[in-house]
Amino acid sequence: MVGELSIRAVNIDEVKATLNKSVDKLPKAIKRALFASGEAIRERAIEKIQRDAKTGVTYTHHLLMNKKTGNLFPARKRSKPHRASAPGEAPASDTGRLVNSIIVTRKKNGDLVLIRAGGGSVFYVVLLEFGTMLSGGREIRPRPFMRPAFEETLPGIKKAIRKALKQEIRRLKR
Repeated sequence: MVGELSIRAVNIDEVKATLNKSVDKLPKAIKRALFASGEAIRERAIEKIQRDAKTGVTYTHHLLMNKKTGNLFPARKRSKPHRASAPGEAPASDTGRLVNSIIVTRKKNGDLVLIRAGGGSVFYVVLLEFGTMLSGGREIRPRPFMRPAFEETLPGIKKAIRKALKQEIRRLKR
């Protein structure tokens, strides 16, 4: 779907296949750890947008684009200046719609955790994450935030899943 970005963290079915299927509580512990990990990725993505330093251009006016040429021109004055992100930095928050679009959901009875950004009026999430070419040859270089949030959180995800597995194994040995 255009305008939406999803990250598939782990498929619990693959984990189940390697475990003894008679153990009922083990998948629940992993599901809890996966969902908590999804929330950690969401929080890091939001943090990257809202708190990481931005070094792009400061705008004092809202900008409109000429669809034929791709040139930008100032429209109405902003109530306060906006510091944009530079290429390679996470996007800068302006309206809050991007941040509010980042959600974590469970699919397949909790066996799959999705971290989504975008959808609806936040169609530009994929354009920010991967960059794009506009009409008139103007390039918008990537401002990734979801992939870096996932990569930065991955060590903690692995640790949380290992911890959940160890706790359940200890509990089952009693």
